[in-house]
This record gives sequence, structure tokens and C-alpha cells, in this order.
Amino acid sequence: MKIERPNRRAIDAARRTVRLWFGVDEDTKHPLDGEYYLRGGICWPVTVRVGSECAAVGFVLIIGQSILTGKRLVFEEKAFSCVDPIVGADGRIEFDGVASWFNQVWTSYACRDYYWHQDEQTHKAYLLQVIRSLMIEPKPQFIEVPWQDEEQVTPLYWKYLNTDRLKYRGSDDGGELHGQLRQYQLAMGAEKIESFPAVLALMCALAGMERSPWRERKT
Repeated sequence: MKIERPNRRAIDAARRTVRLWFGVDEDTKHPLDGEYYLRGGICWPVTVRVGSECAAVGFVLIIGQSILTGKRLVFEEKAFSCVDPIVGADGRIEFDGVASWFNQVWTSYACRDYYWHQDEQTHKAYLLQVIRSLMIEPKPQFIEVPWQDEEQVTPLYWKYLNTDRLKYRGSDDGGELHGQLRQYQLAMGAEKIESFPAVLALMCALAGMERSPWRERKT
């Protein structure tokens, strides 16, 4: 199933969900139409190898859990290296940053909550940039999700993937997460695994949603 972007959304604050519509108009039904519990995961920029060089790359994504089916769909994802855009001497944007992405995700999905798991100093440094950014409104909320060892959260990925309850864009559909997950799988078992920011962002989101699952509130 191709993961498309919604054209309309409605917040249900009482249920902590968002209803999304994907059809071309209000009368057109779409397979993805429905009620979702939306949460994000973020990895602030870490050092990764790009070809023969190294660069600082972060990754952010949002997952929508279908209330009807329980399936989890990675609706949006983005690699980034800065918060606000960096403009060169000629006035051109050299790095677009993640600021506008936060705004777009809020507009399309009403998602503000992002889980993270990194060292405190790195998180505080980027959190301050988000707080000071004049471009981001409303401000996202970041929730730490702790774990002692990566092996505690890796099974979550297999749990949802092996039961066909985790969907994300393929590389032919602009999905960078897909490629990093394949590299991560190939590297598993190695003595030293390189950083995969997309994988960490996914693990954060899955672990956070596992710790704070959606439950229907009794009236």
C-alpha cells in the first residue's frame, strides 16, 4: 500500500487521536482514511559516514497507529543537519533545516509529541535551538524514552514488521528510512555498528508508543 499524505484532518482531544482523510475530495473514500494515534521519533544529528567522508545527520519521523487495525504507518520522515535553515553568502539556502518540517507535520497531522533517546547535552543543545526558532510554531514537545541497551528495543521493530503491522515508504517513493533499515539489518551482529539516525528515530517512536500506548478512555 502506498503511503500518501492526507488532505484534511480533525483533532479529537478527548480521545487523543486525529482523524485523517486522504481522498481527492470529501466524497471519495480512501483506504487510509481513519482515526490515528500519532507520535514522532527524533535522532538529533550524529556523525555518520557519507561515502568517504563524515557528516552530522539527524532524522525525524512520525508514526500513525490506526485505531481500527492497530497497524503503524510512518507517514512522514526527514533527514536533517540543522534546525533553522542555513543561508550562504549568496543568499541561497544551503541546508533547509527541520523547522519547516515541524510546521508542516502539525498542519497536516496535528502531531507535536516526539520521543528521543540520546545524551542529555546533545538534546539540550538542539532543544534550545528549537525553543529560540522564530519559524517553529507551535513548538513540538520532546519526551525522553529510556532504555539500557539497544537490544531492549530492537525486538519492537521485528514485532511489528514480522506481523505486517509496520509500513513505511520504499526507496522508490522517497523513503530514506527503508534504506537505513536494510543497512542496519546487514550490520546486525557486527562488533561495531555505525550510526543509523533513521533507525534510532524509529526505535524511539516505537518504544515511546509502547510505553504510552493509546487506550480508549472510559466515560
